[in-house]
Amino acid sequence: MSRRIPVPDDIKEVALLIKCGQLFELQDCIQSGHRVRCPELEERAAYCLEQACHLGFYSIVQLLLNEVEWEL
Repeated sequence: MSRRIPVPDDIKEVALLIKCGQLFELQDCIQSGHRVRCPELEERAAYCLEQACHLGFYSIVQLLLNEVEWEL
């Protein structure tokens, strides 16, 4: 059984902006260099994008897709 890697604090902060619908704050956060993609989460690297999709806040989904380089 593999152990699940905990979500880092900086990613939790970004996810909180997403959860609260803070579109402009998230945009500022991304532009100031905060990371949104978390490769060390392995298959959950797109954690923030998944959160935005789950909430259905499509302006945030679009921001994340446009402003962050996603590796597939």
